[in-house]
Amino acid sequence: MNPPNFYGHHSVIAHEHILKFMKKILFISFVVFAITIISCSKDPDCIQNKIEDFKTATVCESAKIHKYKYEGNYYYAFNEEVCCCDMQSFWYDEKCNLVCTTGGIAPGINECDIPVDSLEFIETVWEK
Repeated sequence: MNPPNFYGHHSVIAHEHILKFMKKILFISFVVFAITIISCSKDPDCIQNKIEDFKTATVCESAKIHKYKYEGNYYYAFNEEVCCCDMQSFWYDEKCNLVCTTGGIAPGINECDIPVDSLEFIETVWEK
């Protein structure tokens, strides 16, 4: 009986280990990709609820909701000030905390905890 040569029995075992390793890497990559897609494409539930409320409550025909980013955090501007000079926009963070109001005609009405002019526009989430 001849002993297995280098390209025989040993290479089959090595090939099986490589395939198992590659399957694990592929599975882990898929899971990470899926989590990334899910987490990036969905706004927080509390923001979703505010969006639905805003859609039904606004009387402004050109109302919009914009999403912005600043220092790794997302902010949502519920914008009605485009309708009339005395309307306001309300800015919420990802946890639905009101962080800013802009617009209106009363002096000092713009009170913000964030530098609105430094925010990076991400997308229009909704417009009427």
